[in-house]
Amino acid sequence: MQANPERIYRQARNEVVHAFSTHEKAAQFFDPPPPVPLEAGIARMAAWVRRVGARRTKEFAEIEIPTGLPDGW
Repeated sequence: MQANPERIYRQARNEVVHAFSTHEKAAQFFDPPPPVPLEAGIARMAAWVRRVGARRTKEFAEIEIPTGLPDGW
C-alpha cells in the first residue's frame, strides 16, 4: 500500500537556512584535548554508563509556548 500524504506549503519563516559550525574559534582560546576516535568514544561512554548506571530523564513542565508561533507549528 502506498501513502499519498497531503503537502501543505507554508510561507518561509525568517530563520537561518544554512548554518555551519566548527571548533576553530574555541581552539584559539582553549587548549582542547586531541580528538577521540568514534569507536573509542563509544567504548568510554559505555564503560561510564556501566559504572554510573542509567538515570531517569527529568520531567519538563510548563515549557510550551502557546502564543506567537508561526503558522504550521
